[in-house]
Amino acid sequence: MYLLLGIFVLVMADLPLCRLNYCFTIMQFVTPKKEELVQAVGECRFQYKGKADAKCQTYCEQVYKVAEDRLWAVEWARKYHVVGRLAAQIFDKFRGVQQEKARIDSLFEQKTCFDVLKSVDKSNTLVNWMCVAACVLALYGGLHFLTLAFHAEEREHKD
Repeated sequence: MYLLLGIFVLVMADLPLCRLNYCFTIMQFVTPKKEELVQAVGECRFQYKGKADAKCQTYCEQVYKVAEDRLWAVEWARKYHVVGRLAAQIFDKFRGVQQEKARIDSLFEQKTCFDVLKSVDKSNTLVNWMCVAACVLALYGGLHFLTLAFHAEEREHKD
């Protein structure tokens, strides 16, 4: 029984691993592009994608591409982590958020290109801390149950 519980808890460790995968992917592929575009904002700071002049339209298209890269990072991390994907989908449903291209379009209608850019690599702090807690619990629980499972076998042989 302890062996099954140990395996179950280690499988649940997929939740924080998914989050780590997502965060590292964002840091590697999204944040550097964001930082370049933050430096290049110039007179495009208050421009909306649909109403921008030619120069700022190019800037907004670059920001849009970074937003698409963020969506790719979400999808990529979820593709490889079953438990993490399920938890993230439940969390998104609870918040009324859908991770899709239509959401990006909606953001660009509501916010300036620069405002979208500022939040493109933000991460939900509550979710991050929940994943840290899940990681600690999964590691502790998994190792504890596995230890009990193997320790119980030793006691059976000694008796």
